[in-house]
Order: sequence, then C-alpha cells, then structure tokens
Amino acid sequence: MKAEKTWQLLLELEKRGRMTVSEIMKLLEVSGPTVRRELKYLDERGEIIRHHGSIEKIGRLPDPAHPVARRMRHLSALKKKLAELAAAELPEKGTVFIDGGTTTAHLAAFLNSPNLRVITNSLLLSGRLQELHPMSGGPELFLTGGRLNRKSQILLGHSAERMIDSFHADAAVLSACALDEDYLYDNLEDAAALQRKMMENSDKVIIVENSEKLGEKALCKVFPADRISVLITNFAPEKNSVISCLRRKKVRVMIQN
Repeated sequence: MKAEKTWQLLLELEKRGRMTVSEIMKLLEVSGPTVRRELKYLDERGEIIRHHGSIEKIGRLPDPAHPVARRMRHLSALKKKLAELAAAELPEKGTVFIDGGTTTAHLAAFLNSPNLRVITNSLLLSGRLQELHPMSGGPELFLTGGRLNRKSQILLGHSAERMIDSFHADAAVLSACALDEDYLYDNLEDAAALQRKMMENSDKVIIVENSEKLGEKALCKVFPADRISVLITNFAPEKNSVISCLRRKKVRVMIQN
C-alpha cells in the first residue's frame, strides 16, 4: 500500500482511537486482503495494536515512512534516472546540500568532482560515497550531525539545522513526501524544518520527486512551491494539471520519459 494511504490511515486512527477493517476499507478504498497485509505490517513495526477485525492506536503519532530498505527497492531504476538528471544541475565546483531520501541517495553514483562539497543529513548517501571513494577522490563530504531517524537513515533536529544555517550552498537537492501546486510537504516536522533551512541557505532549489507524489499533500508544509527552481520528475499524463500550475509559477520542470 502506498505510504500516503498508510499515513491517511494512521492520522484517522489517531483521531478515532479504534477502527474496524471494514471502516479502513471504506476510508482508503482498498480491498480486504490489502488492508490485512498492511495491518500485519504495521503491527509488526509496533505502529498499531491489532485485534481481531479491528485496530487500536498506541498513544503516539507514528512516523509513517516505510523502512528505508523497503523504499530503496521501490522504483529504484526510475529513481536512479531522476538522480542522474539532478546531478547534471549541480556545479562541478562549490557547495551543495542534499537531503536524505531514497531518490537522493542515488546521486552518489554521479558525484565525482573533488572540487564539490556535499553537506547532507543522509547516511545512505554518505555510505555510498564512501564505498565509491574509500580513500580519495570524489566530493568533500560533510554530515550535519543531529538525531538519527533509524527508519529513514537521516539526521534531524536542532544540531542538523544549526549546521545547515552555518553554510551557504550553490544548490540544494530535496525529495519530500508530496508536492502540489501550492506547497512542498513532508510528514515529519523536524524533516520539514531541515528542508526549509536548506532552501533558505541555497541559491537554487532542486526537487526530485517521482510522479506518484505530485498533486498530493502531507502533514507539514515545507515551503511554497514558487520557491522551487527546478522540479525533476517522470512522465505521467494525469499529473499535467499540477505541472502546468508549477510552470506558471516559474518552476522549471524536467520530465524523465
């Protein structure tokens, strides 16, 4: 089940406290087997309390992201193509911020210049760069520090934000949870806050999103869509209205066919 539907379910459960399987099927417009598979998965992650025919909230609002290993397998070939397009937008020399995410992690394969400084909160990206350039070569790498979100393998919190605030970047590459004609969104407040800092301290903001996330909303507004310099996404005719709106706001849209 898509992460957006999982988040919708968890938010509704937070309001109601308890939901039946039939209520979930009606809310999400999905089949019984799909619901039961997702509930088993959420129960194993400790995100819900599962009963026969119903679920109960656990008293805290959970992180809706799927574990990073699962997300890395989803659309991996497409994400690599989108990352390659994003890399072509980056300078050979200078400083770039790269936000954590499974799409931005693929940038490692295309970052080879020793004159480039990469500042990131992504353990995935830093690990891949270390594998590709174990002793020398490749870009200079800075990690933001901060609190580790183990599920997504990203660093967050005030320490990470202060690190970003102490630099100026030629470009920032971000990949959030959703993007409509008005805002970029994320599901986590601290992730949104860090992305906002990257935007504020960069000359150019590059958003890399697969088309599944276009036209969608999430819990936290990161920043207005008109602050985006470049959107890199894949072709999906049903998203044309969103893309047209973004282009009217002077966002340059690059589409991977």
